[in-house]
Amino acid sequence: MSEYIKQREMKLLEQIGISLRLVLVGSSYWMEGEKTDLPRDAYSVTITNRAGEEYRFEYTTSHRNSAPHKRVKPDTFDVLECLTIDDPGSFENFCCNYDYDSDSISALKVYNAVCEEWANIKRLFSEEELEPLREIEIE
Repeated sequence: MSEYIKQREMKLLEQIGISLRLVLVGSSYWMEGEKTDLPRDAYSVTITNRAGEEYRFEYTTSHRNSAPHKRVKPDTFDVLECLTIDDPGSFENFCCNYDYDSDSISALKVYNAVCEEWANIKRLFSEEELEPLREIEIE
């Protein structure tokens, strides 16, 4: 990782007041029950805010950045840009926005997971702190 990226990461973490810890825990499929994909490196991610509150979740890399290929540890931006940083809304709107079948049990499971993540993100971050995270997606 370049020195420039490291500096940008540190500036962002300081700006939103969090620490982020990644620990390789093994391998996993990208989505539960996914049979057609190759396993990917799985990391336990812990985000801690200024108040000491934590959110822990699993993050998986692409299979080309995983063992047995060249293992590439994700950087802060990789992880943060994947977070749910806006309210997913109703199940029907979620399905419409992300092209899920609203009559699908698996879509409901995904929706519930997204809502759970959103609840954790709202607990950790103020609206002001979310703005820099929203800008990551645009880059």
